[in-house]
Amino acid sequence: MNRKVEARYRFFAGYLSLDEKGQKGKVPTLFAVNEQGILEQYAVSPEVISATRQALRQWSSLRELAGLRSPFPQRAREELEKELTQKYEKEMAELKASYEAKFQEQEKVLMEEVRIKLRDKLLALSRKGQLLSSLKEEME
Repeated sequence: MNRKVEARYRFFAGYLSLDEKGQKGKVPTLFAVNEQGILEQYAVSPEVISATRQALRQWSSLRELAGLRSPFPQRAREELEKELTQKYEKEMAELKASYEAKFQEQEKVLMEEVRIKLRDKLLALSRKGQLLSSLKEEME
């Protein structure tokens, strides 16, 4: 077969996936092994094409009834996912703000404690310095 002739033959599954415009001029084919074990190519009859299309429509209906093909479960899932994501992000932002506020408050308390301890130590050192200078004065 030359390339022009080969181009008009299509595997049956590929033929069914084409729209009417794409099917025009194409011949759906199947491969089967004959009694001698040789692989042969057969053209598919219009009756088989029609029956297969009907079976595909029924299969599609069954899938839609089961919720596998319908866009509605997918849309509901996406909406729920979006809602939960927003809720989660809001909670995370609130928790982060709460912990940041607690952290800042704790930091203020600790800094105040450090400031008080430092002041007390400096006062104690200055008193010792005053005592030392008064002792020096008394000794002189």
